[in-house]
Amino acid sequence: MSKEKKKEWTGFQIKFIMLCMMLLLLAAGILGFHISNTLHEKKQPEITTAYISGKIDNISELTTTQLDYNGLIVLTDGDIPFLTQKGFSMRYTATIRAGIDISKMKIHITEEKVTVSIPDAQIQSVNVNSDSVVFYDEKHALFNWTDKEDIVNALSLAKEDATNGIDADELTQKAKEQTKTILKSILADSIGGRELVLK
Repeated sequence: MSKEKKKEWTGFQIKFIMLCMMLLLLAAGILGFHISNTLHEKKQPEITTAYISGKIDNISELTTTQLDYNGLIVLTDGDIPFLTQKGFSMRYTATIRAGIDISKMKIHITEEKVTVSIPDAQIQSVNVNSDSVVFYDEKHALFNWTDKEDIVNALSLAKEDATNGIDADELTQKAKEQTKTILKSILADSIGGRELVLK
């Protein structure tokens, strides 16, 4: 009879120990889940203006739109034919770059959205490739500018011609649209589920 009591007690002990182990495993699982969530939340960076600015600081080169422009200038200069007249036709290639000044972007963050105000794009540079300059129909005179001065003046004319010859509005609009596309791809996963507004 005492042996039967011992068996019942052992069975009860086993069930009790199993129940305790299950409760411990359940508690450990809940605790582990809570700790994991806490650590994950700590790893998420705080979404601040400085954080967003840091993400976009290095994209200025990417927000630039470039256009290669081929131009032709026909020029006559000088009052007295054969003595001071200098004329030529000049063909050239210029590279025109339009872009955004990243430092002028404004960032506003709320719980629901991140708003980035993008400044208008500007023509940043017009560079005439001096190796691309070809002169045609040159007219030589007895009294002319020096060759060096001629080249400087020709490049200056080419730069002015290229600046006036392009559709600056279209080029700057392309630069702004390109900036928006790049910002969307850079910031989409970095704003903590907020809506991204670019204007």
